[in-house]
Amino acid sequence: MAVLDLFNVLRTEYKPSPGAYLPIDMAKLAEKLNVRELGRERGRHGVPSANAASFDEIEMQITEGIRAYALSEERRTHDQLTHYEQRLRAADPHGIAADMRATATQSIGEFDAELLAAKSELKAAQMDVRERKDAVNAFKVQNRLRRPARPPKNHIFAIGILAALFLLETAPNALLFGAGDEMGFLGGYTVAILFSFLNLAFGFVGGFLCWPNTLHINTFRRIAGSLTGIVLLLLTVLLNLLVAHLRSMTGAGLDTSEATQRAWDVLLAHPFGLHDAVSIALAFVGVCFSLIALAEGFAWHDPYPGYTSVTKEHAEAEQRWSRLVDERLSFLDEVQKHHANELRAARGTLRDRQASIPDILTQRARLLRNFDLHIQHVAGVGRYVLAAYRDANRAAREEDHPVPAHFDEPWDLTGISLPETPLVAPSASDAEWKVADDALEASMEKLQNRYQDAVKWIGALDDSGPASPTPATVQGEA
Repeated sequence: MAVLDLFNVLRTEYKPSPGAYLPIDMAKLAEKLNVRELGRERGRHGVPSANAASFDEIEMQITEGIRAYALSEERRTHDQLTHYEQRLRAADPHGIAADMRATATQSIGEFDAELLAAKSELKAAQMDVRERKDAVNAFKVQNRLRRPARPPKNHIFAIGILAALFLLETAPNALLFGAGDEMGFLGGYTVAILFSFLNLAFGFVGGFLCWPNTLHINTFRRIAGSLTGIVLLLLTVLLNLLVAHLRSMTGAGLDTSEATQRAWDVLLAHPFGLHDAVSIALAFVGVCFSLIALAEGFAWHDPYPGYTSVTKEHAEAEQRWSRLVDERLSFLDEVQKHHANELRAARGTLRDRQASIPDILTQRARLLRNFDLHIQHVAGVGRYVLAAYRDANRAAREEDHPVPAHFDEPWDLTGISLPETPLVAPSASDAEWKVADDALEASMEKLQNRYQDAVKWIGALDDSGPASPTPATVQGEA
């Protein structure tokens, strides 16, 4: 049996909690080590001899194994004591209070930095709103307008009307033109698409660009708008007359190319010389469709040229401003809550550390007390195992082989010790702990006040300019 064998027998994979030690079953240990069998066997041979002045091999293995186990317990206990010392030093409020105040100051500073950035963005956005509004007012003065701009019409509905007109106009024309086209209905539909597109385009362009200029304050633009509008109306009428003559020619059995040439000749000679009731009706319908497209173009936006554009820019600036206000308020609220949570956690940490000091001292005292009892127990185990070996050895000896004198000497475990100096708690008073806690509480209140000031400042903004902020709000006192 080697010393390491006994140490491994005593060692266990189970890790007791700090301050706790596992008791050793002395009887089972003696049985497991076979010390009695070893004692009887060696006793029968008179080993150790009566004049042996020191422990024999088995006694040395037992005592050294016990000592090795006790030293390992001593090292474990030293590690636990070191941990308690570190915890106690960490609980010292002198250093942590300064750290807490630094954290509080940093939280306020970071919030103020975000607040200043938000104010800069909001002022720029508000300046853009004011400039756009000034531009609208200047436009109204320059053009002698007293009414607000007309809200934009639903363009999807207008596009739907134009698409419906386009389909209604192309369908009958395609049937009539297809009769004389070599490609049949497909060729006729292609021609119908071209004429319908031009017819609706003349009307829409006239309503969108030309006739609105007749409302302009500038005389030249009124004249130009009137002339171009009249020209487009004449083109619309001529286009529908051409289509009507072309329908008449294709209805008479001519192919598309010949019908087109004849329609041009008749249009130039007798533009209103229509005798086909269907062609006359469809020409009238085409002109009406073009006029409807003209009305849609005129109603596409405010009829006064340029009014929609300048008011749209102002509306978009206001939308950007409103969106930016919501975003900045939400962001500042998140920043404020984040730092408030950090300060709240710091206060909790501070209180936990203050409350941990008595517990640390109690745990350390219990650890020392339990270790002392445990070492006494380990020494008792060593004496028990040693006695079991000696008693068995003594009983197996012959009368002419007396036991050595040291069999009757008591054995004790020596060389195991722990610090005698008690662990001293930090000398901070309750007032010092309160100073640190008050600093965190004041910072949380200041952070909340900063946020409330920011909300009030943003709420006081209007199109005429921001309300004058207080110096504390602008500078952000730490």
